[in-house]
Amino acid sequence: SALCAGCHGPSGNSSNPNFPIIAGQSPIFITYALKAFAAGVWPSTVMGGIAQGLSEDQIRAAAAYFSRQPMVRQRQSVDPDKAARGEQIHLRLCEKCHISGGREYDEYEAVLVGQWMPHLRKVLEQYRRGERAAEAMMLKKLAKLGPADLEALVHYYGRGE
Repeated sequence: SALCAGCHGPSGNSSNPNFPIIAGQSPIFITYALKAFAAGVWPSTVMGGIAQGLSEDQIRAAAAYFSRQPMVRQRQSVDPDKAARGEQIHLRLCEKCHISGGREYDEYEAVLVGQWMPHLRKVLEQYRRGERAAEAMMLKKLAKLGPADLEALVHYYGRGE
């Protein structure tokens, strides 16, 4: 966890909007993310090198530690109209995997509500452009969305409630 603390904070609750909050995420998701960065299927200038240097035991330990930490949801300035539109998109396309309105995870998915908006925006765009590997179903759903739809989702998830 000490290696991760520089960017994500000691408990995984990043204070920098460009670095995701990893506290309270599923241990399976954290493990998947680290392996995806190490394999280069998720783009990053920093995380790829860090993840490549981790052993299986270190990945398991980091996933266990950060999954047990409570997530501190960020309250950010959102446009209520965009957030309302984002909620409708979420319910139509995302709720099956990102349960409870994106507030909880199933084993394989991330908690989205309260995540930093700049990070959400960057990742959604990476998925939409095909730069970040994802399940075919998610990519198919994202292909239906334009930039305004993605921004609406960012406002919905970024509201922190």
